[in-house]
Amino acid sequence: PSPAFNCPEPDRASDALAKAQARFADLPEGGGRDAEARKLLIQAFHACPVNATVLEQVGEGMRMLLEPNTALSFFAHGARQGVWHHPLQRILDGFSGTLRSSIVLGPDAWEELPELHEMYWVIKSHWAELRAEFLRVRRRFESGYVQIQQCPTGRRCWAHYPPRWREGSWGHYYVAPTQPLHAFGEWYWNGDASLC
Repeated sequence: PSPAFNCPEPDRASDALAKAQARFADLPEGGGRDAEARKLLIQAFHACPVNATVLEQVGEGMRMLLEPNTALSFFAHGARQGVWHHPLQRILDGFSGTLRSSIVLGPDAWEELPELHEMYWVIKSHWAELRAEFLRVRRRFESGYVQIQQCPTGRRCWAHYPPRWREGSWGHYYVAPTQPLHAFGEWYWNGDASLC
């Protein structure tokens, strides 16, 4: 951190973060409690209370110390100070407070990204066909479905590794082999539906 990036005491913050990081190496996998590391993180925060990099490292450090609510309070502090728009969507470099956040790129982005507009119409014109193909694969017993994350609707769940809050449930359907025969390259499927 440097004074140019909203950090009045960069050396103090840097030193405290380096010492805290060194202590993290001794924590068990998934994190653990460490009063000295916690104290060092708080020192870094006081040295640079509105610096995106410091706030990010302090918050992630609190997660390592199994204090997710404290981490979230640091991230929320950053949002309230205008460091970023949302505590769970933190931008460390090139943040512009005048640009609004958007969950989905819509028609506003089409002027700047004409290829996005073109892909939208191509996919939309085949949407029913794509959906039918996906559902057909999904209904097979050996569809390759894997539950990645499960958290009841409307709740936040704490994951031990990596230590952070998660919301919602989601999974993944494998509809094509990772490295099928007759692929164009090591990771690219040639599009042959019979290989699914």
